[in-house]
Amino acid sequence: MLGKGVKTVHHTKDQVIDEVASWIDTTVLAEMMVSHLEEEGEEPTVDRCKELWYAVLERLIFTPILVD
Repeated sequence: MLGKGVKTVHHTKDQVIDEVASWIDTTVLAEMMVSHLEEEGEEPTVDRCKELWYAVLERLIFTPILVD
């Protein structure tokens, strides 16, 4: 949700992809995946983190998300 007074800048599709890709902090994502697996009592392996990441992406793609 955009705050009051925040202007929306229009970009091309490629510009949006590039800007979002540079904004995503992959270290934070990796830390969250490892923490989640540990909380679930699983050993956080690279393969298990990849499986978790793909499951998250699949859920995001196929589940409607309401954004205000």
